[in-house]
Amino acid sequence: MLLTRGAGLRAGLGLGALYGAGLLAPLLHFTAVAMGNPIGWVALTAFQSLYLVLLGGAWALVSRLPALTGAAPGTRRPGRGPARRWLPPVAARIVAFAVLWAGVEELRSSWPLGGFPFGRLAFAMADAPMLPVAAYGGSLGLSLVAVLIAACLAEAAAALLPSLLRLGPGGGRTGLRAGVRRLPGATLAAGAAAALLLAPAALPLATGAQEGTIRVGAVQGNVAKNFEDAFNRALEVTGNHATATEQLAADVGPGTLDMVIWPENAADLDPRSHAATAALLDRSARAVDAPVLVGAVPVEGSVRYNDMLLWSPQDGPGAYYRKHRPVPFAEYIPARSLVRRLTSQVDRISVDMAAGTGPSVLTVPAATQDRQVPLAMGICFEVAYDDSLRQGVLQG
Repeated sequence: MLLTRGAGLRAGLGLGALYGAGLLAPLLHFTAVAMGNPIGWVALTAFQSLYLVLLGGAWALVSRLPALTGAAPGTRRPGRGPARRWLPPVAARIVAFAVLWAGVEELRSSWPLGGFPFGRLAFAMADAPMLPVAAYGGSLGLSLVAVLIAACLAEAAAALLPSLLRLGPGGGRTGLRAGVRRLPGATLAAGAAAALLLAPAALPLATGAQEGTIRVGAVQGNVAKNFEDAFNRALEVTGNHATATEQLAADVGPGTLDMVIWPENAADLDPRSHAATAALLDRSARAVDAPVLVGAVPVEGSVRYNDMLLWSPQDGPGAYYRKHRPVPFAEYIPARSLVRRLTSQVDRISVDMAAGTGPSVLTVPAATQDRQVPLAMGICFEVAYDDSLRQGVLQG
């Protein structure tokens, strides 16, 4: 905010590019590990950085507006004197920067191909006092509040720092007088930041149980250290989870859990069409005497899907949730023939994943209770989208 404020367009664009690379290159490095080469990592980082280039350039220009600099008087209106400013320049800068940031973040999270919300500022606020804002304004609202806080602190620092730097030999009194003059404004900005940080903790949240409670077991069976080809060794991953589920049953006792959840892709072969995988699921569900929710990837025709499948200890496969938002360039390749001209690596994803349809709720029978429990569903990438999870909540 401070480095690009009032800078030229080129400086704003350049600083935005530098910030984008510094933020996104380490954040997205997992894509290089997943693909086994850096091509996708570099391409995704470069493309996503363009949004922050846009932010840097836009702020460099917007921050020069008279309403934000305070340099130009209000426009004189005939017979009415100078026009009043709606906000003092400092407040206008804080609001303008926060709105710009949130707007660019929302654009990056929604366009193109459904957007890429990884790296939203809101996701770093899981332990922040203003987290309750998310219940009212979603990720967008939480990011906006976080930027408002940062902008307030930046303005406070910008007001006092020049004066503090002049407190050395030869400029002590001048710096002190300037600092005293600016202290009220800096204090007000810092106070606003503190209020925005702490006040949301008082927001009412309905966090209590609304219709009783359920007891859920979560199993992470893990994969071998040479994980790159773990799924090429049939039943290894599924077997790990079956073993871990049996250990869970031994620890808590069979018949004490309402359901058990395995991760996405925990079934390396679809148990609905592979008897050996089905046998492992049967063994696991009977060990805990509860339904198991398991990730499976069925292939239907020329496409595949990402499912969370309900497996009953009595009846085997049942209802499933099918992922609505597959990940572009990770689970499917948009414009495959065109992208193949740039790199043959696209064919590492040999079968595209298609989007599922149907409700965002999966109903599970609670094993220790005589009732059905609706679960709002989301798989992997989908948890980054407010609307995906909100839809499941609204549906039940």
